[in-house]
Amino acid sequence: MRFSEDEQSRNVRTGALAAIVTQVVRVATQTGSVILLSRLLTPVDFGTYAMASPVLAFAVLFQDLGLGHATVQKDELTHNELSALFWVNLSVGALLAVTQMALSPLVARFYSAPNLAPLTSGMSVTLLLSGADVQHLSLLTRQMRFWTLAGLESAAALTGLLTSAVVAFVYHSYWAILAGSLASGLVLAGGAWLSSGWLPSRPGSITAARDMLNFGLGVTGYNFAEFLSRNTDGVLIGKVWGAASLGAYNRAYRLLLFPLQQVSNPMVRIMLPTLSRLLNEPERYRDSFRRALLPAFLLVLPGVAFMIASADTLVETLLGGQWSEAAPIFVALSIAGLLQTSNSPATWLFLSQGRAKEYMRWACSMSQHRFSPSYAGCRSDQSASPVHIRSASACARPSCGG
Repeated sequence: MRFSEDEQSRNVRTGALAAIVTQVVRVATQTGSVILLSRLLTPVDFGTYAMASPVLAFAVLFQDLGLGHATVQKDELTHNELSALFWVNLSVGALLAVTQMALSPLVARFYSAPNLAPLTSGMSVTLLLSGADVQHLSLLTRQMRFWTLAGLESAAALTGLLTSAVVAFVYHSYWAILAGSLASGLVLAGGAWLSSGWLPSRPGSITAARDMLNFGLGVTGYNFAEFLSRNTDGVLIGKVWGAASLGAYNRAYRLLLFPLQQVSNPMVRIMLPTLSRLLNEPERYRDSFRRALLPAFLLVLPGVAFMIASADTLVETLLGGQWSEAAPIFVALSIAGLLQTSNSPATWLFLSQGRAKEYMRWACSMSQHRFSPSYAGCRSDQSASPVHIRSASACARPSCGG
């Protein structure tokens, strides 16, 4: 798939505008979710859900297998290749869902919390939904149909918010969070199938997609290492300090992700297909990268700086007085987060150039540097604050060449 320079510029502008609209809706729904659920649910509810969340996040790493990025990155793509990847994603999603259900009693035993067993089992349903829409969403991204994606994601976000709010109001339980996630996933999967207009053929040989599978495994390796570095601290905090402390930490971390993810994720979606189509034109490739780099930083840094300066007011206004413990945690996380804004542009380069193995090695190096402070902090001083655990691990990271 080739685009002229004018078409490429128009696609990037369209993608940027669609991303802005999507992120406005997403931020509004996430903010509404934080405000509503923080008043309808307790820190223990959020902490309980946060205890089970790493299990689902770990399973998602292998459910996708990096094949969505492989679909977007490949220059020429056949129907047989796309069908092979679809069946791989769906089969792996089903296998992981069954495995997570079987392992849910072990999760409950690890935390000494019996209520985590049914919650962990319920979360596994999202793996089936995600496995069914990976290739359809990737096909829309490959075709740069950014407005279609914007509409689907906005509808899914609004559906999830309304579902969570209603369930939380009626039952006042952490199940409200899962209900919103399931409703959102169902809308996104159904919309992706209808919008893409693509139907897979019957299962066949995956030989045709061997190169794409190898690329996807490299991306999966990166995701695995990144998962370890970002979730180890949460597991340790939950184990050492309990659900209430983890709940405060989790809310602070989610607040930080607002400005970071609302820029980094859409930029990856826009820049991966853009740069992948320019690999044979080095000058245009470099020019496109440079032009996107400055706006990416300018969109993130001022927002994070403002949130640091107004942390106490922000936490009390959005979360309520019961979450005052989250304010100092939020400040520490935000300062550390400023150091990690270079990760997203590096992702554009690694993935668009097909350098999945190098991408994985870079993530492994980052994971090693982040894990050591978290583990040492919990082992040496259980009275230390969770603030120090995450801030130390987030600050300790190598450069892209690490």
